[in-house]
Amino acid sequence: MKRLLTLSALGAACALTLPATAQNGLDLESSRISVRVGAFFPFDAELRNLDTIWFQAGLDFEFSASLFRNAVTVISADWMSRVSGARDNAFPIFFSQRWYSGGDEGGRTYWHAGIGAAVTDFQPADLLFAARAGVGREFGERMFVEGNVMWSDEDKGGRSVTGASAFVGFRF
Repeated sequence: MKRLLTLSALGAACALTLPATAQNGLDLESSRISVRVGAFFPFDAELRNLDTIWFQAGLDFEFSASLFRNAVTVISADWMSRVSGARDNAFPIFFSQRWYSGGDEGGRTYWHAGIGAAVTDFQPADLLFAARAGVGREFGERMFVEGNVMWSDEDKGGRSVTGASAFVGFRF
C-alpha cells in the first residue's frame, strides 16, 4: 500500500505541471542539466552505524514550467552509497520547485523543496516516500554549491534515508 501511495504522489505531482507546461510550453532550449557530487551525512542511527559519511552524486533537469509563481521545476535523481555501489545504496528521485533570488544568473542564491521516492537496496529492498529541501549558491554561470536535508519513510528493516547532504555542482 505504501508503494502505491508513493507512486501515486509522484504521478500527481507530475500531472500538476501539465497545465503549466501546456500554457507556457516546455522550452527544452532553456532547460538546464546539472551534475552534483558530494557527501551524505545520515541522521538515522541504522545508516550511521554502517558509515557516518556516504558518497552522493546527483543529476538535475531544470525547466521553466512550474506549479508556483516565480519558480522553476527540477526533476532530480541521486545515488547514495557507502561502499562504492556493491550494496547498501539508495536512489532518491525528486520532483521539486526552485526559487532564485538576487542578481543575475551566476551570482544568485536559490532554495528548493520537493517530494519523491527513494529506492533502497538494503536487505530487504524497498521503495520509500521521501521529501527534500535545500539551499544553494551559484559561483559563475556553471559552478554552484548546494546543501540539502532529506527525509524518508522507514523501510521494512526500520531504516530511513534521512540526513543532510553537501554538494559541489556543475551546470551545462
